[in-house]
Amino acid sequence: MQKNILFCSGKGIVTVMERSRGKDNGKLIFQLQQAAIPERVAEVAHMFHKAIHAATDVLPPDSITMVVNNYNMSAEMRGNNIIGKQTVDHIYEVIDDPVKAIQKRPRLASVARILAKDTVKFIEHGAIVKRPQARKKKTIIDKVFIEAMKGAAESLAATFPKNKGTIILFSRVYRVGRTSENSKAMARVLIDGQPTDIAVGSEMLLSLFDAAKSDKIVRIKLLAFWDQNSFSIDTTKSRIVEVDQNTDLSSGADILEMLQKNDGLLSNASLRKMLEDIGNN
Repeated sequence: MQKNILFCSGKGIVTVMERSRGKDNGKLIFQLQQAAIPERVAEVAHMFHKAIHAATDVLPPDSITMVVNNYNMSAEMRGNNIIGKQTVDHIYEVIDDPVKAIQKRPRLASVARILAKDTVKFIEHGAIVKRPQARKKKTIIDKVFIEAMKGAAESLAATFPKNKGTIILFSRVYRVGRTSENSKAMARVLIDGQPTDIAVGSEMLLSLFDAAKSDKIVRIKLLAFWDQNSFSIDTTKSRIVEVDQNTDLSSGADILEMLQKNDGLLSNASLRKMLEDIGNN
């Protein structure tokens, strides 16, 4: 991915690059009652850079443009492809209704934490957030906003239903795609030893395609729902939220070989102590 680069002109226009020629459907505006001095532009750019990468694992190059105008400073985030637009929209959803957004997409709790911390410095500058199309609706960045972001992020665990949680799988990705043009994107992975189709968001498709092409066992995080009667995973509601291809796996034979090469690493005495500690806990 390209790094953010600031370009300044004599007219006070600053463009933060990742730039492309896509349409500007996914947008939000962060506005201050201050001029767009370079230091202030850099602070806003850094905040959104962190928020963007907290909102998605996969962001192709040239996905998002941020254009900053001078008086009063108006930083407009523009998504230039599907993932870019969705990412901008997800960040706006957190700003507009953090509890609802985080309940729907738990990973957005990280976005709320970033906004709670990084927007404090902008309160004194009369900061607001709005959609370009919305003339009247706006979110004021003040102490109430900060507390709302903190509260929504911290209450994530409490808002999870008892039959919902995250689990880690280690599996190959056997295929990725849709059965029809209007159907959900699905990925086939092993769950309890059985090939199972699980829903995925469009922001995960590139990572899953790469994993499928590699034919390697990868680490997969699943936002899972359990059937309260059978205690099995409800695959119709669960979805993949993270894929990590940088996973080193070791077999039982590998572990035994390591222990043999490192004599004394796991002695009878240390094993007994470990078992005692487990029993005490």
